[in-house]
Amino acid sequence: MPNPLDNRPTLDTTRFGVQLAYQNESLDSQPFVGLSMHASTFMGNIDERRLNAEFDVFPGNGRVAGHFELSMHDEVNPWQAPRFEVSAAGLDASLRVGLFQVSGRFDMRLPERSIWLTTYLPLGYLCNTVPDPVSSAGDQIVCLNSNDARYFGGLDTSFTFSRVALHAGANIVHSETADDFEQISGYLQARVLRIADIAWADVSVAAYARSFVSDYAARLGAGVDIGRVGEISAYYRVSLNQYTAAPTNWLQHAAGAMLYLSLGHDLDLGLRLDGVFGEDVSVLVLGSNLTWRPSW
Repeated sequence: MPNPLDNRPTLDTTRFGVQLAYQNESLDSQPFVGLSMHASTFMGNIDERRLNAEFDVFPGNGRVAGHFELSMHDEVNPWQAPRFEVSAAGLDASLRVGLFQVSGRFDMRLPERSIWLTTYLPLGYLCNTVPDPVSSAGDQIVCLNSNDARYFGGLDTSFTFSRVALHAGANIVHSETADDFEQISGYLQARVLRIADIAWADVSVAAYARSFVSDYAARLGAGVDIGRVGEISAYYRVSLNQYTAAPTNWLQHAAGAMLYLSLGHDLDLGLRLDGVFGEDVSVLVLGSNLTWRPSW
């Protein structure tokens, strides 16, 4: 397992488990059900113990999927967590009706808790903390409780007609320990497809309101096929940003270009150049990736 701070390999912890899965592809709905039990050890002792369940089904023109995770802890644990707790649960669904499609997702998740992580990270990463009442110096903390779930909800819609695709969506993020939403965001996008059968263009606007910063942006993008063996595209984005603690806002400009080439039936090359310039940050990033998909 990698060290959680620097990703170096470590032998302090190991993981093991078993999974049972069922899928019937002969049915139109292609139902899938999975159940897994897994655990970990740390310094020779049992640490994490989890039970996961998931399902996936395609009824008609829709899809419904969900997941559930139950974590088991020692009776006495550093996070003041109950013996059994639902550490993750979620549901997502989508439906297509003609040219219209809508999808939604809800997810709840608790911080990952383990003795292994406790040795590397401050307690505040794993639970809600308070000053230790028995500490004479007053600089020690202990876990108050484990009521620190994080919730996510999102909704996306799209409508496609002729060569135009319209997309809209919104999502919210909320933590049980926060008084207000941690993030509320939304976007609108229009994309024109198959311009002269080789190109596309899009325009979009988006707004992000987070607990510490707000971001209101507009974006233009375009791309063109390269002889059906690749694509080159570029974009420009301008945003108005403001930190919650700052009295003024500032403009931020971003631009970039991407090149994708198919070098063979199982080999792809991607190149990307991005630049972000503004009062808060100025950075230029060049990236590349080579993807090989063996077809043995």
